[in-house]
Amino acid sequence: MNAADRTKIYTVGHSTHSMEKFLQLLQSIVHILSDGSTESQEKTMSRLLDLVGLPQVDMFRSHEELIEAACGMREQKIAYVDEMLAEQES
Repeated sequence: MNAADRTKIYTVGHSTHSMEKFLQLLQSIVHILSDGSTESQEKTMSRLLDLVGLPQVDMFRSHEELIEAACGMREQKIAYVDEMLAEQES
């Protein structure tokens, strides 16, 4: 993410939030695992990359692009799709 992206302003409802604040909030997320232990959002996303078989570092894609790809791959695998509704929308 470049400096311009970090300073863009996004409007949500009546509130305005900078991307920088959003990224700070994202870094403060802590996940509670099934065994009761906790891990950071960063660690969870690292495990997701491993789970779907993507590298932690890539010469041609940013870390954010890798995370986005990993989330998309996982979504395709586990997301529920109502087949009847999907047919109606086509």
